[in-house]
Formats: sequence, C-alpha cells, structure tokens
Amino acid sequence: MHRITVQYAPPASEAEEEFERRYREEHVPLVHDLPGLVGFSLSWPQPLAGEKLVHLVAQLDFASAEDLGAALRSEQMAAAGRHAASLGVPATMFAGEVEVVAGG
Repeated sequence: MHRITVQYAPPASEAEEEFERRYREEHVPLVHDLPGLVGFSLSWPQPLAGEKLVHLVAQLDFASAEDLGAALRSEQMAAAGRHAASLGVPATMFAGEVEVVAGG
C-alpha cells in the first residue's frame, strides 16, 4: 500500500469551526473523487506534551505506487489542492510506501 499524508496546522481559534465545516462539506467530497483511492482516514492528534503543532491529519491510501502517482497527476488532485489552499491553513503533504509492522 502507498499513502499520501497531509498534516494541517491549527487554524486560528476563531476560524476553527469554519475550517472544520469547509473541510468536511467541501474538501472531503473532492478527495473521495480521486482515482485509485482505496482508503481515506482523518485524525485529530493531541500532543502528549508541548504545544499543538498539528490540527488534522488526513491519510489517503492507494494499492500501488502507480495508483498513487496517477492520483497525484489527476485533475481531481489538482482541484483538491486548490481547495486545500483556499482553507487558509498551512499544510504539509508527503507520500510513501506503508509497511505494517504489527497488527492487521
């Protein structure tokens, strides 16, 4: 399996509710349209110590490197990228092969 991970920085406290609404109502449907997508999960990590550096983590799973590459080159990904930029929250995106070392 290959995965794209996107980490979104915390929005300003007064903008958090609007970010969450727009992400769920507008962005999630765009991600669902990506070719080759086999899994999509969201998490809201909480720091065990120190300040909160990440508000939301999105993980997009693909069966192969080829499927991931096709998704990255797709018009659907371009549309999702444009929308993500419009959310006004810095994001870091990276991709790689997943190695399961325990469990399922």
